[in-house]
Amino acid sequence: MNIVDRQTFLLLPAGTVYAKVTDAETGEFGAVCIKGETVGTDWYEQRLIGEFTEVDSADDRTEAMSAMRRGESRTPDFETRRRDGLCKADQLFAVFEQADVIALTFRLTRATFDAYRDLGTSED
Repeated sequence: MNIVDRQTFLLLPAGTVYAKVTDAETGEFGAVCIKGETVGTDWYEQRLIGEFTEVDSADDRTEAMSAMRRGESRTPDFETRRRDGLCKADQLFAVFEQADVIALTFRLTRATFDAYRDLGTSED
């Protein structure tokens, strides 16, 4: 993993996996995202937590969160992208190298087997 400044980050290709540095002193990071194409001084991103496509407003998001707290499931969309829109000139980014992404993929795969092995598939 490397830390880069905003100017360098904007030059990185779509598909780059990254997290914003939220505290450079303590090494705190924000959500892990996939960078889309750069558009001027902004870029598109896909958050790895996913998005809820049926959520169009703050009220919709509040209702979706309430429903999930009541035990209702919502399916995140891992293909929806959005513009970042937060233009902090001094923002730093933790950029995953290819080996980091591969290691993360293997770890998530292992977690899937560990946590869900006895549940079978959910395909109907």
